[in-house]
Amino acid sequence: MAEYFWGSIAIGGKVSKDLVPDLLKVLTGEINDHTPEDIQNDLDACLIKPQLVEFAQSDARWGEFEDTQSFCQEHKIVYLVKSAADLDCDACMKYFDGNEEIEVTCSQDFDPTIGKYHFKAYLKHIKDMCADLTLVPLKLESRYFHEKEVARTIAKLSSTDPLTVLEAVIESRFPDVGDIPELEFI
Repeated sequence: MAEYFWGSIAIGGKVSKDLVPDLLKVLTGEINDHTPEDIQNDLDACLIKPQLVEFAQSDARWGEFEDTQSFCQEHKIVYLVKSAADLDCDACMKYFDGNEEIEVTCSQDFDPTIGKYHFKAYLKHIKDMCADLTLVPLKLESRYFHEKEVARTIAKLSSTDPLTVLEAVIESRFPDVGDIPELEFI
């Protein structure tokens, strides 16, 4: 059985004007915290001037927008979904850049955390960015690592400023809402 909790979706990029009716239909089918007229007005505003479009839903299924995300993936429309945590699930963000969806677990404030499974992949990205970085075996005890914990670990491994390196890795893999391109109908 699905759980319902807060989620938001920001949509951006260049989109064909022909998709406006279908995009409106999928958005109004999933987002009921905004009236269909409000959603239409936001999309119409993008016809006049490109802008970021973001909608929040207090009771989204699993804090996501399955139909809207599928529609965006099918039509290569950029999106960023934020899903709040509940008792059984961690907060997360999903970013689709038009080609690939990347998911990251987050704190309640939507600061990225790094799961144990992905920790080695992040270290590989860091190693690629800093050729002089020497990796040492690490014992990983907790399930998730906040980015500051990872930065402290990197500080032990490298003379390069670890927070700068980590921020560059995370930002290159996962943008903030402000980095989503404005929605522009062409």
